[in-house]
Amino acid sequence: MSTIKISYSKYVIDLLYNCYLTERSVAHLLVSFQRVALESRKERNMDPSVKHWDDKRSNE
Repeated sequence: MSTIKISYSKYVIDLLYNCYLTERSVAHLLVSFQRVALESRKERNMDPSVKHWDDKRSNE
């Protein structure tokens, strides 16, 4: 079995464990959260109307 290392705040992990979920369920939720975050990031990067932090540098 492989291990996936994903960084989450202690608050999020404590919240999930306090919902009385099994470790496996918590792992599935964390991976799902990561997927949603990655998809959202991809959509923002593909949207030309989104301003990125380095836009100022590219205009100079």
